[in-house]
Amino acid sequence: MINWVREVGKSQGFFIIIKRSDALRNGKNGRVLLSCDREGTYRNRNVNKSEQKSSKTTDSKKCGCLFLLKGEELSNEVVWVLLVACDFYNHLPAEY
Repeated sequence: MINWVREVGKSQGFFIIIKRSDALRNGKNGRVLLSCDREGTYRNRNVNKSEQKSSKTTDSKKCGCLFLLKGEELSNEVVWVLLVACDFYNHLPAEY
């Protein structure tokens, strides 16, 4: 399922990542949340930016994309159900 979602997204110019996943255990079904690679924001790894200057300057490509898919394994089967939680992209597809 994950490979299929990534291939379809890639063909449209979007890159899909695993946001969170839970393995099958203790009778609970496996779950996975898939989102766009531009979802969220980068964490600030510097404790105090004024004291600690980074020698490497980078530009952020994350823009808080809302796109979200939910995949859940059906009980006692090898079948997954894929639900679209949010189908909204707030950015253009990648050119390359």
